[in-house]
Amino acid sequence: MPGTPPTPPTRVECVMIAGCSMRDSGAPRDAASAKTRVRVVSSIAASSVVAVPLVFAALTYITFIGAGIREQGIGHFLASQLLPPGLPKVMYLLITPIEFLSNFIVRPVTLTLRLLCNMISGHLLLGMTYFGTAILLHELSVLSAASALTGAAMFVMTGFEVFVAFLQAYIFTILSTVYIKLSVEHH
Repeated sequence: MPGTPPTPPTRVECVMIAGCSMRDSGAPRDAASAKTRVRVVSSIAASSVVAVPLVFAALTYITFIGAGIREQGIGHFLASQLLPPGLPKVMYLLITPIEFLSNFIVRPVTLTLRLLCNMISGHLLLGMTYFGTAILLHELSVLSAASALTGAAMFVMTGFEVFVAFLQAYIFTILSTVYIKLSVEHH
């Protein structure tokens, strides 16, 4: 119907039109630029949002503290985490704040960032590979060597991303297990 505003999109879309800026009406300026219209739909995996790795790290952190307190009691747990045995008494003034930062602040942050950054980098690599293939298939012949190469790279990168995802899950699990075991054992 003329004069009615268009309905808003239901998903995140980025439309790239050659020869047009984002302030243009969206219509190509001429027939040549009408051929180069490419639509990219963005989807973000859950592991690329900081909340998911943060929740995983928080669960590990809560389990780390809970298991240590349950096994040793709160006093012995804090002493085992903050006061390494065998040091001169004067060294505890320097070592205790470092141990506090290391055990109670840095561990959950590094668990979160390690998982988040590895997942984001993998998703970016996949996105660049898929986007490059779409552009090459659109601009060049479907049978060109460059489009065939990037098409094959899509499948290779997808397999690599699956491998990295399993590897990161394994590393996160091993680190969580080590952290929880260190909270239960007496030093």
